[in-house]
Amino acid sequence: METKGLKKRRLDEGPSAANGGVVTMEDVQRLIDQRVLQAEQATQREQASMQRQVDALVKDNAALKKQVEGVKLETKDLRRRCAVNARSVQVLKKDVKWTYSAPDIPRSHWQSQGHGDQYIAEMTKLVKLIKKITEKLRNGTANDPFTPKIYLKSDVSLAHDDILLPHWSLSDAIQLEFFLGWLFTMPVSGHAPAPPALRRNK
Repeated sequence: METKGLKKRRLDEGPSAANGGVVTMEDVQRLIDQRVLQAEQATQREQASMQRQVDALVKDNAALKKQVEGVKLETKDLRRRCAVNARSVQVLKKDVKWTYSAPDIPRSHWQSQGHGDQYIAEMTKLVKLIKKITEKLRNGTANDPFTPKIYLKSDVSLAHDDILLPHWSLSDAIQLEFFLGWLFTMPVSGHAPAPPALRRNK
């Protein structure tokens, strides 16, 4: 017969009922509570782990979005640059077709003005040098050491002649006058007005 003084034992603390242990409802409830608590703690740990993974994914996603925005901005900038370069190429293609458009001056013109061989030779040299220097200005090589300077003989005075205006105008449009200080040395006839490009430098 069992007595009240018989020691009670929990299911998880010693011998089972088959071995003489005594199991009470309190032991059963305590075991259930323990298992529930362990399950809750395991669930909480799993949820915490999953939350950390979600937070990491959110962070990675934000970083990817930032990179995507950066790539979009870079792509936009590259497209803008490509458009600018495309326009530059078109301009350069047009520039390739540029030619010195001022017409040549025939020797007969100077002869009809009553000029002698020396004057005609100097004027022919002048027009050729203006053309050469203007072309150098146009292609950006006017400062190289091979750019010729324009000198006329001291005994040949340049008289104003309308036929020279296309040459002055073309060279003036490409700013030949800014180089005349070191490119040009010539006497100008006192009774004739200097060409427009020269007048600004006198």
